[in-house]
Amino acid sequence: MPRHQVRANDQEDEAAVTATPTPKVELPPLFLAQVNGDVYLVHKGNKKKADPPQKVEADDHILTGDKGKAYLEFASGGTVEIGPKSDVKISQLNINKTTFKARFLIAVGKMKTIIHKMASSSSTFEVEAGGVVAGVRGTTFEVDYNKDSKQACAKTYDGTVYTRENGKETLVKKGFSLVAGPGGSPVLGPLTGSDVADFVDFLDASDKLEKAKEIIIKKLEQRLLDEVAKKVLGNAGGAVGNVLQFHF
Repeated sequence: MPRHQVRANDQEDEAAVTATPTPKVELPPLFLAQVNGDVYLVHKGNKKKADPPQKVEADDHILTGDKGKAYLEFASGGTVEIGPKSDVKISQLNINKTTFKARFLIAVGKMKTIIHKMASSSSTFEVEAGGVVAGVRGTTFEVDYNKDSKQACAKTYDGTVYTRENGKETLVKKGFSLVAGPGGSPVLGPLTGSDVADFVDFLDASDKLEKAKEIIIKKLEQRLLDEVAKKVLGNAGGAVGNVLQFHF
């Protein structure tokens, strides 16, 4: 075969390799973006050390140690901070272009949230703790639950939060908190200086994550692509093994 023809064939092969489309993965609506200290992700009963950025799904648990913190990011905008000594379950996660329905269950600990955008007026975001449900449609708030005293506390930094307990709904407006516990009426009161300082720190962390979101999402996308590639290679390896076994 003439040398120029061999070279042309090589170039065609290189072009064919280059033209191979990169597989695409669907990015999750919610993902674990950053952790500080000891943080664990429980997925389908398997507890593993958190390794962000990574996908989280409905029924997953986030567990934090004595000094641990976990930051979750919504792809559509918004941050969830899970504080130290917390056990938080993502009990519902149904988010797409037309729907935003998310619900978290706090077994113990603290959770701050800022939501930037929801799909429609029917969208819901709720946090349940100790039988008290706190919900919003775009605001900044915190829900704490003390397992020992069985007290739940909702704190509103911006916007308005509704709380629901035993069928009774109470509004917690900006700058106020509500404490609810067994056998007593909910108590409303102003946020303390410490509460406000905590929210300012949280908003600062949220802003930094939003600025770094594009980089975090690219890392997450690459990780998901790697997982897809491993599965494809694993299946291909199994198929080759079956062929060899058949022939020999």
